Amino acid sequence: MPPEVHHSVSVFDESIVIQIPVKKNTLENIFFNFLHDNNIISMFFINSIYAQNVNDYIIFHSGNDFHIKTAVTFLLLENMNREDYWISCMTNTIMNIFGLLLRFYSKSVDLPAFTRKEDVQRFGLIRFIQENYTDINLGMIAEKFHYTPEYTSKIIKEYTGMTFKQILQKIRIERAESLLLDSNMTVQNIGFQVGYDNTEHFIRVFRKVHHMSPTEYRKANSVPRL
Repeated sequence: MPPEVHHSVSVFDESIVIQIPVKKNTLENIFFNFLHDNNIISMFFINSIYAQNVNDYIIFHSGNDFHIKTAVTFLLLENMNREDYWISCMTNTIMNIFGLLLRFYSKSVDLPAFTRKEDVQRFGLIRFIQENYTDINLGMIAEKFHYTPEYTSKIIKEYTGMTFKQILQKIRIERAESLLLDSNMTVQNIGFQVGYDNTEHFIRVFRKVHHMSPTEYRKANSVPRL
């Protein structure tokens, strides 16, 4: 389930339910690894994060798959023991689980489907922004999808509730958040990495979003947790 979905869990038999919350920047790092494949998980992530009408679940019917059960057990043990590199081990295991789910169970997945051609096109448009967020502009998107810039701007607004400038800023700042927490890169280099040529401008935009500087954000959120 994506963030901010209200839910409850009820068990009426001998099933065991395991809930694994994943912090935002970990999910984004995993998401970027799956981004370049046009698969059900990348579609779910993009729609959940950027669309106004989100899909509130995705279900893979993996049954008693030995490898997935083993991977989930490993996650639980790592979280309990918290030995050296436990966060890296857990993150890589989650990626492995997603890969196994895609390999063996994507054809039987339960997910509110994209039923209209327009939905698929808009998913592709947002995915293109995600892949090229460092140096993209509205004209490039319009050319890629054979739309006018005006129509491109309109469908971005309809799909996400944000303007092109707003969603581009959202993507860049979210990527900057991940780099601040999961790398030792300088603030200047992170700004360049996510598409800001001017470090002062990057800091101003970041402060406007988080009400603190990138350095302050890094210090305030540096506690190691999954």
